[in-house]
Amino acid sequence: MDISEGPTVVGCDDGEIRKVGFQEYTTYACVSMDSTAYGLYPRDAALGLLRVDGLEASSVIAVAARLLEANPVAVILDSITIAGFNVVSPPIIYRLVGAPVIVVYSYKPSYARLRRGALNLSTFKIIDRIIRLVDNAVPLKTRKGVLYALLWGIEPPEAIKIVEKFQIHSRVPEPVRVAHYIASAASRLLRGCLAQPSSRGEQPPR
Repeated sequence: MDISEGPTVVGCDDGEIRKVGFQEYTTYACVSMDSTAYGLYPRDAALGLLRVDGLEASSVIAVAARLLEANPVAVILDSITIAGFNVVSPPIIYRLVGAPVIVVYSYKPSYARLRRGALNLSTFKIIDRIIRLVDNAVPLKTRKGVLYALLWGIEPPEAIKIVEKFQIHSRVPEPVRVAHYIASAASRLLRGCLAQPSSRGEQPPR
């Protein structure tokens, strides 16, 4: 039996913000993972950069998810805000990937709180209709505890089943947890590279 047989999800999360030249970026990672009779089986990962407070997150995450897995049972995200307020739109992910979207939170998200943080951004009018969606988040009572989730294309009972298949150490599903570690490690590596003098002995720009 192929150990990789089983439902596959793609989980995505971001790392830390780094300044590259005059622009701030955040690393992101997406991980495809199977739930099998033998446990969870990571299949592949994608890694890249997103501009802080940019507008490309939805398309970038959708392309990464499709490249990792043609038919995932779900795309699981850790918050709709990634790279600051580079917002991921669940409807766009659902349409481009063709899979339900589960956005998980360890706390109850608040549009009012997000609005205060985004109000002065030049992109606010564009992202406002997306961040409003967080007030639709519902509690998911899983075997590891309660998560709040913004769901698109899936009902809570089915979302709970999928989330529980991918829980091991905490409430956070493993694909998202692993994606966070990969993105964070890449952020630290990027910081180290930027801190190194160039081969000509020149100092990097500050």
